[in-house]
This record gives sequence, structure tokens and C-alpha cells, in this order.
Amino acid sequence: MGSLITLCDRHIKEQLHATLDQRKKGQIRAVPPTMPSS
Repeated sequence: MGSLITLCDRHIKEQLHATLDQRKKGQIRAVPPTMPSS
């Protein structure tokens, strides 16, 4: 159970980091974190 939460948490952090990275490059703007990029 703990590993599943860790995996999920890591995925969320990676998604957030990627979103912030793209926003820095000006590729996306004000995209809700609940919406998948794909």
C-alpha cells in the first residue's frame, strides 16, 4: 500500500514538474493541474 502511494506521489510530482517546465518555455499557459497534458 505504501509503495503504491509513493509511486502515485512521484508521478504527480513529475507531472507538476513537467508542467512548470513547459510553462517556463511558454508552451502552455494556466493549465489546471487536474487536467492530463495528453
